[in-house]
Amino acid sequence: MFGLLTWLILLVAALFVGALVVRSARKNALYDQLDLPLSGYRIIGHDLGESRTAIKISAFGINGKPDVIAEHKRKRRIRVYDVKARRYSGRVSNYELFQMTLYVGILRTTRPGYEVEGYLKFRDQVVPVSYSHRLFISLKDLKPEAVQAMRNWKPINKTPLLARRR
Repeated sequence: MFGLLTWLILLVAALFVGALVVRSARKNALYDQLDLPLSGYRIIGHDLGESRTAIKISAFGINGKPDVIAEHKRKRRIRVYDVKARRYSGRVSNYELFQMTLYVGILRTTRPGYEVEGYLKFRDQVVPVSYSHRLFISLKDLKPEAVQAMRNWKPINKTPLLARRR
């Protein structure tokens, strides 16, 4: 009886340790996939894989759920990532630029004093996205027009967004 109980306890302990190792390997794989230094950053939310802990961000009535948000362990720095299924073609699309600009702008608004950096993770590489506060303000100011366009099922102003930028 004592031998069987000992083996059962050892089996449960081995399964527990195995689960921890698998979880740690998944975590390390995510850091590797994003080219994120494991020692410097901790992931505070992600919307990838199994154990999702997505963080919804919002400001000015604009909401978003980035794929990954990572915070530096010692400095006031945040990295926000959006993962794309395609390969990097040498350029970031307007939609991707607008999306990342809104993510970074919202995080800068809700986390004052933090340096916020935006990255797009393509299938083959990670690309930093430069932030323009002027573009963020322009996009933020389009919210009433976007709401009206969605209600009417047609654009209010057909001029492309980049052509209307201030």
